[in-house]
Amino acid sequence: MRYVALMIFCTALAACNTPSIGFRGIDPVTVTVEGSTLDVRVKGTVAEAIRTNMQYAPRMGPIGGRASVAIEQVSGCKVKRFGGDQAVIVAELDCKSGQLGN
Repeated sequence: MRYVALMIFCTALAACNTPSIGFRGIDPVTVTVEGSTLDVRVKGTVAEAIRTNMQYAPRMGPIGGRASVAIEQVSGCKVKRFGGDQAVIVAELDCKSGQLGN
Protein backbone atom coordinates (compact mmCIF):
# COMPACT_ATOMS: atom_id res chain seq x y z
CA MET A 1 0.00 0.00 0.00
CA ARG A 2 2.85 2.39 0.79
CA TYR A 3 4.37 1.69 -2.59
CA VAL A 4 1.14 2.59 -4.37
CA ALA A 5 0.79 5.83 -2.38
CA LEU A 6 4.41 6.72 -3.14
CA MET A 7 3.92 6.06 -6.86
CA ILE A 8 0.80 8.23 -6.96
CA PHE A 9 2.62 11.05 -5.14
CA CYS A 10 5.63 10.86 -7.47
CA THR A 11 3.45 10.79 -10.57
CA ALA A 12 1.47 13.82 -9.41
CA LEU A 13 4.66 15.68 -8.53
CA ALA A 14 6.25 14.92 -11.90
CA ALA A 15 3.18 16.19 -13.76
CA CYS A 16 3.31 19.66 -12.22
CA ASN A 17 4.88 21.31 -15.25
CA THR A 18 4.55 18.62 -17.89
CA PRO A 19 3.60 20.16 -21.25
CA SER A 20 0.57 19.03 -23.18
CA ILE A 21 1.12 16.64 -26.08
CA GLY A 22 1.45 19.40 -28.68
CA PHE A 23 4.29 21.07 -26.77
CA ARG A 24 6.36 18.04 -25.78
CA GLY A 25 9.99 18.28 -26.82
CA ILE A 26 10.00 22.08 -26.63
CA ASP A 27 12.24 23.49 -23.91
CA PRO A 28 10.40 25.94 -21.67
CA VAL A 29 11.44 29.50 -20.96
CA THR A 30 10.75 30.38 -17.32
CA VAL A 31 9.33 33.86 -16.77
CA THR A 32 8.11 35.55 -13.58
CA VAL A 33 5.43 38.23 -13.91
CA GLU A 34 3.99 39.95 -10.83
CA GLY A 35 4.74 36.98 -8.57
CA SER A 36 3.55 34.26 -10.97
CA THR A 37 6.27 31.98 -12.33
CA LEU A 38 5.39 30.36 -15.64
CA ASP A 39 7.06 27.91 -18.01
CA VAL A 40 6.32 29.15 -21.52
CA ARG A 41 6.56 27.03 -24.66
CA VAL A 42 5.89 28.38 -28.15
CA LYS A 43 5.10 26.33 -31.26
CA GLY A 44 4.25 28.31 -34.37
CA THR A 45 1.32 30.61 -33.60
CA VAL A 46 0.30 28.82 -30.40
CA ALA A 47 1.85 29.08 -26.95
CA GLU A 48 1.37 27.33 -23.64
CA ALA A 49 2.13 28.78 -20.21
CA ILE A 50 2.18 26.54 -17.14
CA ARG A 51 2.18 28.21 -13.72
CA THR A 52 4.83 26.48 -11.62
CA ASN A 53 4.69 28.31 -8.32
CA MET A 54 2.17 27.96 -5.53
CA GLN A 55 -0.23 30.85 -5.02
CA TYR A 56 -3.09 31.23 -2.61
CA ALA A 57 -6.49 31.12 -4.36
CA PRO A 58 -5.32 32.09 -7.86
CA ARG A 59 -8.03 33.42 -10.18
CA MET A 60 -7.99 33.12 -13.94
CA GLY A 61 -8.33 36.88 -14.53
CA PRO A 62 -5.01 37.91 -12.96
CA ILE A 63 -3.21 34.69 -13.90
CA GLY A 64 -4.39 34.92 -17.52
CA GLY A 65 -3.12 38.48 -17.80
CA ARG A 66 0.26 37.52 -16.36
CA ALA A 67 0.47 34.51 -18.66
CA SER A 68 -0.27 36.76 -21.66
CA VAL A 69 2.57 39.09 -20.66
CA ALA A 70 4.95 36.13 -20.23
CA ILE A 71 3.94 34.62 -23.57
CA GLU A 72 4.42 37.96 -25.35
CA GLN A 73 7.87 38.34 -23.77
CA VAL A 74 8.97 34.89 -24.91
CA SER A 75 7.35 34.83 -28.36
CA GLY A 76 7.71 38.48 -29.36
CA CYS A 77 4.14 38.29 -30.71
CA LYS A 78 0.83 39.66 -29.46
CA VAL A 79 -1.58 37.30 -27.72
CA LYS A 80 -4.71 37.21 -29.84
CA ARG A 81 -6.80 35.16 -27.38
CA PHE A 82 -6.19 32.71 -24.58
CA GLY A 83 -8.02 30.10 -22.55
CA GLY A 84 -7.42 27.48 -19.94
CA ASP A 85 -7.39 27.52 -16.19
CA GLN A 86 -5.24 28.88 -13.37
CA ALA A 87 -2.52 26.30 -13.99
CA VAL A 88 -2.31 25.90 -17.79
CA ILE A 89 -3.04 28.67 -20.28
CA VAL A 90 -2.97 28.17 -24.06
CA ALA A 91 -2.83 31.23 -26.30
CA GLU A 92 -3.22 31.96 -29.99
CA LEU A 93 -0.54 34.36 -31.21
CA ASP A 94 -0.78 37.19 -33.73
CA CYS A 95 2.65 37.50 -35.32
CA LYS A 96 1.48 38.71 -38.73
CA SER A 97 0.54 42.22 -37.63
CA GLY A 98 4.08 42.86 -36.49
CA GLN A 99 6.19 42.05 -33.52
CA LEU A 100 5.79 43.71 -30.16
CA GLY A 101 7.05 47.25 -30.05
CA ASN A 102 6.48 47.87 -33.76
